[in-house]
Amino acid sequence: MHLTIFVQMNVSFLYPQFLWAFTLLSIPIVIHLFNFRKYKEIYFPNIQFLKQIKEQSKSANQLKNLLLLLLRLLLFSALILAFAMPYSSRNNATKENTQRLHAFYVDNSFSMNATGESGPLLDQAKKQAADIVKNLPSSDYFMLTTNDFEGKHRRHLEKKEFLQELENIEESPSSKNTNEVYLRQQSDISSVSNSTLYWLSDFQKNTVPAKVKNIDSSLTLYLLPMAAAPQNNVSIDSCWFESPQRKLNTPEELLVKISNHGDKDLDNLPIKLTINGAQKAFTTVSIKANSQALVTLSYTLFKNGRVNGCIEINNHPIVFDNSFYFTYNIKANCKILHLYENIANPAYSKLFKKDSTLLFSQSSIEQLDYSILQEQDFIILDEIVNYSSGMLQEIARFSNGGGSLCIIPSRKNINANALCSVLAIDALGSSDSISSRLQEINMASDFFLNVFTKQEVQTNEKINFPLFSYHYKVTNDFLPGKEIMLRLLNNDPLLLRYRRNSSSIFLIAAPLDKNSSNFMQHALCVPTMYRMVLSIMTSGQLYQNLSSNLQIPLAPKESKGSGTYLIANDREEFALTASKSQSLSNLHAGNQIKKAGIYAITKDKIQIDAVALNYPRNESTMIFCSAQELQKSYGINAKNIHIIEQGEMKSSASALDALNKKDYWHHFIILAILLLGIEALLYRFW
Repeated sequence: MHLTIFVQMNVSFLYPQFLWAFTLLSIPIVIHLFNFRKYKEIYFPNIQFLKQIKEQSKSANQLKNLLLLLLRLLLFSALILAFAMPYSSRNNATKENTQRLHAFYVDNSFSMNATGESGPLLDQAKKQAADIVKNLPSSDYFMLTTNDFEGKHRRHLEKKEFLQELENIEESPSSKNTNEVYLRQQSDISSVSNSTLYWLSDFQKNTVPAKVKNIDSSLTLYLLPMAAAPQNNVSIDSCWFESPQRKLNTPEELLVKISNHGDKDLDNLPIKLTINGAQKAFTTVSIKANSQALVTLSYTLFKNGRVNGCIEINNHPIVFDNSFYFTYNIKANCKILHLYENIANPAYSKLFKKDSTLLFSQSSIEQLDYSILQEQDFIILDEIVNYSSGMLQEIARFSNGGGSLCIIPSRKNINANALCSVLAIDALGSSDSISSRLQEINMASDFFLNVFTKQEVQTNEKINFPLFSYHYKVTNDFLPGKEIMLRLLNNDPLLLRYRRNSSSIFLIAAPLDKNSSNFMQHALCVPTMYRMVLSIMTSGQLYQNLSSNLQIPLAPKESKGSGTYLIANDREEFALTASKSQSLSNLHAGNQIKKAGIYAITKDKIQIDAVALNYPRNESTMIFCSAQELQKSYGINAKNIHIIEQGEMKSSASALDALNKKDYWHHFIILAILLLGIEALLYRFW
């Protein structure tokens, strides 16, 4: 019966030549049949009882010898079958007459550029996928999925078309986890039952979630891990400036985070910084194994305009994370407009007029030309009593367009809250005429970074804080981007900042005339007012990561009107689509851009901005799931999930054989061990 089942299972042998060893089983049989031992007869006077004992012992010995012979024959037979490696097909789906769908996922992320025993893992995966497909029936149809999730790969292909698409796969900065891959494939094959999934990947640990999706029992999933040689890798992860403001002729300190993902310490790794094609800084860094280091690169710029930077290291064989791009713009000058009610406070003119980088102008609200508001970078609304509806509208448009404001209320305060409402900031409450001194400077904010030393602000005695005899209470709403920069002794906020993307709104909760405060005559006035103005001279967003749905923020001033937006570098050019949500504008690039670098953004062929795009660093950690870890994640007892290691692929006549076969050699090894144990027990207790 068991033999019949074994035959019906269509069992084959990977190494049938070992079956010739069955002929050697005749040797112990012959030895057993022809026992050449000689017996010597001994005569006793009464042998009746001895004869009975002898006959009984002889029968027992014959039975024992037969059992030992049988056990040894079975033991050697089990070993011979184990070495012949019997296997059967896991299923006979490929032999059915019905068409089947085979959905392949080929991981084309950067980590697949690592080198395995047969070259780059991506080439190895493409070859194995092609080998599987070539051995499948031509009547079946196929589907391809990569990390790019391209629309063209959502259709079912014939064998020839699929092999062509497979050959065209290139490396991609995109990376998907296995849950995303499964949901994508499940969506694409929802109308086809009993489909087969094939995942060819290195299965980096960060792509296998802690909780994986349950695989539908109607689907068969083959996991084919691509075994990579151990890789030590170093990556540049990010960069930033400690100070938010960028100015000419001022030393800049760029902070760079570098990670050593390997198990070996690195000594004196060279790091190079180039700005607009010219080398500006060079240093070396030593990093312990599996740790990070923070490096400071110093340089000074003497020309305004666009700054395109690149940080580089030299580390092989993983090279996609060896370069890191950033870009920002240094304005030649900033336009500041001082608006007042009747008489201009001369302190502002003295403060800003002599600075060549600032284009300072003043105007009363009665003589104001609203058209010039949108041309400004920073507007000071100095104790204006009455805001007309037209002015409120223009100020709101200026702020939504990326302009920065400083609001200083008047003692009369007729409709300042109408402006606060339009700008969506805290309203001014009741007034307080009890004198109060400034007590707290928010040193944790980047606003006052490097302005004071810690010793200067530890106590009130070390710095003579300004006095305010009149101020307003401020409603304490929890608004996004809100920051309290200065606070009075009674704990009331004095200076508040509201961040609006690349711009800011500053609210001073007290008039600054001589009768209300000595702030304008105080030493704190100069750095505070200058920091407000310099807030518009920030570097902004230095870089973005490439993604499959890339969105680039667009300056509000550039989103006005219609136009054709393009993004380009020295080699490629792509069209962009613009969208606006509330006050935010974005340019959509989709997944068109595949290469890291610095790209210029143009509107109607005029450059309006630039963006630095870097590859995501989630592929930098070269740690992979073992077959045992994959089994644990996807269920050891799942009958529809099979993990095919590279050793099995190599030992099979074809890749398809490796997928379909079910091995039995380990069953025969277990049987041989059991038979050996039974023989030992037979010797010991018989």
